[in-house]
Amino acid sequence: MPSRIPTCPENWDGKILVPFSPEAELSGVGRTLLPGQYLWYRRELVEAPQAGMRLLLHFGAVDQECRVWLNGRLLGGHTGGYTAFTLDATDALVESNVLLVAVRDGTDTNELSRGKQKTKRGGIWYTPQSGIWQRSGRSGCRSAISPPCGSPRRRAQLRARHRAVRI
Repeated sequence: MPSRIPTCPENWDGKILVPFSPEAELSGVGRTLLPGQYLWYRRELVEAPQAGMRLLLHFGAVDQECRVWLNGRLLGGHTGGYTAFTLDATDALVESNVLLVAVRDGTDTNELSRGKQKTKRGGIWYTPQSGIWQRSGRSGCRSAISPPCGSPRRRAQLRARHRAVRI
């Protein structure tokens, strides 16, 4: 994503079924994201903060560049349309939450990997696919860092509590 933060839309066009790209019929959108355009996702999360718990947001794959906010706080971003990534949302968590994801896909107009996608399909090239196109979700985990008894070294423990909830 460029250093300039994209402006969140005031009005929303409709709904999209994740994990289908907006170009796929199953998404319910059926529209191609053009280079330079942003695709915005918005979702309300009812996930109250819990002492000692971390809230992790998992994205299976987002094509091609994205930024993620929770309650107006930038959690992070990712570049690359084929790899999973996870962001820790704990510090931005309140009683009622709004998750925003902005996606930009330059397809064949930038230097990023694009597979066989091209803005003008034909021959071996196929229609671009953008946005969240792999399963995504959230999970809570409890983490603690403490020194073992009688040892100057530190040991990290991570216990995960997984929930199959799509975002």
